[in-house]
Amino acid sequence: MSEDKKQNEAATSDNTVQKVTVNYADDCDYKYRDVLNIFVGRGDVILELGNIHRSVVGQATISDRIAVSMATAYDFHARLGQALKEAQEALQKEMARSQ
Repeated sequence: MSEDKKQNEAATSDNTVQKVTVNYADDCDYKYRDVLNIFVGRGDVILELGNIHRSVVGQATISDRIAVSMATAYDFHARLGQALKEAQEALQKEMARSQ
């Protein structure tokens, strides 16, 4: 089984950042989730992910629960914000070119 590798930075539980090599297994799945709950505790953050029922109105099922350290949650927040900003800027440039 071959794996894709990528250099990345990872936040650790003591709020330091270290360079790591991330391996992506061939059988790594993409899962679509349209429900997100977030709970912040004293030392960790819990992400609950799930899907809205298509056949039962007003109900959803949580199918994944992920716990991360506070440092990882802050890192995720910063990276997600930057990625969304860059995606929005790229979309605006593309729309401006097409007009």
